[in-house]
Amino acid sequence: MPDGRFHIEVVGGRRFKVLGQEEQDGYRLAQAKYIRDEKEYPDTMDQGRRTDDVKNLFALAQQIEGKLETFLGRIGQHSGRQHSAVLNALKRSAGKKPQVPAISEGDDDERANALRMEWAEDISMYVATFLATIHVVNPADVLEMQDTGARLMMLDRSTVMNV
Repeated sequence: MPDGRFHIEVVGGRRFKVLGQEEQDGYRLAQAKYIRDEKEYPDTMDQGRRTDDVKNLFALAQQIEGKLETFLGRIGQHSGRQHSAVLNALKRSAGKKPQVPAISEGDDDERANALRMEWAEDISMYVATFLATIHVVNPADVLEMQDTGARLMMLDRSTVMNV
């Protein structure tokens, strides 16, 4: 800007909640806290049932990831620069794709469940970013959801993911 200040636009890579804000030297500052989905299970739920629930959620997340890959593959099949540019812009907007965790036979159920849940949440946000970019889902709705399973089911119902 002519007065020496900068106009900066940022895109968040993780969800956060603003705890407070202030102004310093003409710039807005915020105190933020990163947020993750709620993953609480009732104390009465046994480990076996918990593991089954997590595995089902993980499988749904893998299906959603597969549907996204199919959708992106269809975009990529179209010839011409315009489709390629659209695909590249979509990929840039979503950031780095979360990698499926390496879970070995030796991992205890608690650790394996935590890895599966974290990936399911991350991939749900990654897919939601794509769909929000092309106006298939409302970004505010996605950000407000703190239940990975509910978010995955909403994404699964998306018309784009089922074409």
